Amino acid sequence: MRELIDLLAIEDSFLRQKSRETWLKSGDTNFSYFHHSVKSKQKRSTIRVLKDEAGVKTQDVDQMAQIAVRFYENLLGKSDSEVEPQTVGYYGRLLKRKLTEEQTEGICALFTEM
Repeated sequence: MRELIDLLAIEDSFLRQKSRETWLKSGDTNFSYFHHSVKSKQKRSTIRVLKDEAGVKTQDVDQMAQIAVRFYENLLGKSDSEVEPQTVGYYGRLLKRKLTEEQTEGICALFTEM
């Protein structure tokens, strides 16, 4: 399964590089195509309107920022002043932890009905 995932990642990388190569060649010979591609991507990547909790649309950048902050505060919660921030080293140590053989067997076991 891991090999399949690796092969799909390699194929994806190859196709991205190939499309980038075609795009650059076309851009060199046809500046308007190149310019249009960049502007088109920029236009697709821009958020122009947001709705607030009441469904009211806004195009004002400051209001859109406030809507986004409120959305993620509601989704994730506000920061807890009692929780101490952790260092990168703390998370690095967590990532280095390994499962015991018993834990590995437990997560690899087949599901059973209760």
